[in-house]
Amino acid sequence: MSYIQNNQDRLRFAWLSNNGLTYKRHTQIRQEYEDFYTAYEDDFCRINDEKFVTKFKSLKPKIDKEILKLHNTLMEQDIYLQTLPDKPYPPILRSLNEPPLAIFYQGDISVIYKLPKMITVVGSRDVSEYSKEIMDKILGKICQSGVGVVSGLAYGVDSYSHQICLDNHAPALAVLGMGLDKDIFYPKEVQFLRDRIVDSGGLLLSEYLPTTPGNKFTFPRRNRILANLTPITLVVQAKSESGSMITANEAFDNNKKVATFPAHIGSKGYDGNIELIQKKVIIVTEPKDILGELGVAEVRSKANKIYKDLSEKDIMIVEALKGQIRSVEDLTKDIEGLTFSELMVSLSMLELKGIVKNAGLNQWKVV
Repeated sequence: MSYIQNNQDRLRFAWLSNNGLTYKRHTQIRQEYEDFYTAYEDDFCRINDEKFVTKFKSLKPKIDKEILKLHNTLMEQDIYLQTLPDKPYPPILRSLNEPPLAIFYQGDISVIYKLPKMITVVGSRDVSEYSKEIMDKILGKICQSGVGVVSGLAYGVDSYSHQICLDNHAPALAVLGMGLDKDIFYPKEVQFLRDRIVDSGGLLLSEYLPTTPGNKFTFPRRNRILANLTPITLVVQAKSESGSMITANEAFDNNKKVATFPAHIGSKGYDGNIELIQKKVIIVTEPKDILGELGVAEVRSKANKIYKDLSEKDIMIVEALKGQIRSVEDLTKDIEGLTFSELMVSLSMLELKGIVKNAGLNQWKVV
């Protein structure tokens, strides 16, 4: 018999995972009950946790109303759910010391299985020009070689690393410190990246109910997932007392490798880098410092270098043309917010760059 037998119980379990049901309590409940339904109907009374049982009894009258709202949100926004007792629950998350009881995701869950050849990238929201330059130079080539990026999609290093990753067509995974509901997502400045990750076949992941806003507790808790998903955590730019250093320490504690860029001498905000270098982490001065650790050969792709210089609009056009020949009229319908004349100008510029080609009769394809 499955521990969770139907979707209603799955939704109840997921909702409770954000309302008092911890991993420790879940373990106790599984020891006392054969299945979740029996435990739920019994008000979890067999476990020796009066505080939780009392809270649950106060919540129980409204739970079914709440899970109906949850179900509607999942359906409306194409958000998917897996719970820890489910067989498909990702093994890499199950192996955490305190795995999320429920995960909500958008995009392609198979990205999870590419994690051994991906890296976690963290750093300051106030990213310097030096850090951007070194990320362009080194992280860009790492991604050109097929290595994907896991990050938190915050402003600064997170969003910049994901932009580099997507520009080089590498796998992208973002672990959010909030729910996946678009209405509560921030920073709004990187909303386009969130959409682009999903549209490119990447993955958005959260352990929080979709309408949960980010706060001072959700972001640090998210860091344990960031630190454990990939073999290497790369700290780009960090102060000693920062979320990035918390993530690095989580990686250390779980025998994961940590890497960092050399600190920019004389600039503020790199004392975390200096602290990490003193701990003898991997110092990254060229792509092979990361690629060698992953057993990945460096690939030099002229096409990827060209893509890196494209605008968001041009990338949308190229992605829409991949693997097929399409008319201008068809592209205009498919790409929202782009007029016929704007599309023709962009196609002409892309043709000059050798990226697309007119196949005749105003039909276009990627070269």
